[in-house]
Amino acid sequence: MNHKLIENGTVLIHNDFLDNYEELNNKFDEYEFKPKHQPEHEFYENRFQAYPTWETDTLEIIDEDMSKKIRSQFQNLFDIPIKYFESRLRYTLDSEYQKSKLAGSDYGYVHYDMIGGVPYEGEAEPRGVLGGVVYFNQSISAGTAFFTHPWETQPDIKIGAVRNRTLVYSATRPHACCHDTTVEKRCVLLIGLVLDLYYER
Repeated sequence: MNHKLIENGTVLIHNDFLDNYEELNNKFDEYEFKPKHQPEHEFYENRFQAYPTWETDTLEIIDEDMSKKIRSQFQNLFDIPIKYFESRLRYTLDSEYQKSKLAGSDYGYVHYDMIGGVPYEGEAEPRGVLGGVVYFNQSISAGTAFFTHPWETQPDIKIGAVRNRTLVYSATRPHACCHDTTVEKRCVLLIGLVLDLYYER
């Protein structure tokens, strides 16, 4: 049932979601993070011309046990099997954000999530391709903004960050991370999943 609500535009909000949240939170700084930028697959002369981030490889590679624990909890949200699942940790630093081309903006780039190699262009919106985020900070201004169209500058919905709050949404819904200048290190777990119904088309 949840996937039908999400297809119709619902952003699923689940507070206190991960039962192993404290374990993941305690391990957060033990993982290796690499300097990245978003959008990742676009060329920029340097990270600060884009949205500068620090990210791990997928947990499926670097911590398989943790990945399995997280995946099973997302599977509990749906009555359709998850066929593809990926998760990674990310943090952004306000000190780097202020050096970037996005300085002064409340939002990062409005974008779609590309998950599991699912093609979007030239096709009807793929069903069952979902994005998700779990927060490690508390800030009404450091959550996620959702837009009706990618060219809009003001969001339709803005949801604040709460520790262990999880959002699940259609990966093809335009969205952007929110930025709070009072939070030096914004930490999140990013999720991408594809439900079995996508492959049944």
